[in-house]
Amino acid sequence: MSQDLDDTDVIQLLSFVLEPSPSSSSISATSGSQTKPAADFDLPATGAERAFQELFSLPVSEVPLPDWKSGRKCVLIDKEKSITSSLAHGKMYLTKSFLCFENSRNPEEHINIPLSEITRLIKAKPFSWMPGSGMSLEITVKDKDKPYIFGGILHRDAVYKSIIKTAKDAHLDWALDVSANKTRSVLSLSSLRAAEDQ
Repeated sequence: MSQDLDDTDVIQLLSFVLEPSPSSSSISATSGSQTKPAADFDLPATGAERAFQELFSLPVSEVPLPDWKSGRKCVLIDKEKSITSSLAHGKMYLTKSFLCFENSRNPEEHINIPLSEITRLIKAKPFSWMPGSGMSLEITVKDKDKPYIFGGILHRDAVYKSIIKTAKDAHLDWALDVSANKTRSVLSLSSLRAAEDQ
């Protein structure tokens, strides 16, 4: 049976289809006359999320953040090796509690870094001969002798801000210190300018 739809019907249908899904707290399941809130259910992860969790040995609560689902291409740089063997190509992923690196050439060398184990995150330029600002991040982790250096990151500043914001949302001291250090730097710069004006 064919039914002609006018413009109003099409708009209503599209608004229903495009409407954001309700938050998990408002989802309910109905069985007979009883309604149970979604909190009583473990919402299953998608196949891609399960594969991600298995790849990095993460708990089921850890999935890539919305802007990180496809990962960020980068290279892991080991400055102690020759330039030809010092680069491991892959993708970086961010969850609410972990920063992960998927090594595209060597699956045994995937890395997951708990955000709570990071002691410092800075923008870096790993080699002085490289042009520009370096497009790299240097991540210092507790109980590790040398920092991780991730280079070749497109939109490095946005990646940096996203990691800092996620760590701040988790109330991690190192991320809160970044803001305090920026404030101190701005205040110091203002003090220097004021002193020059006198």
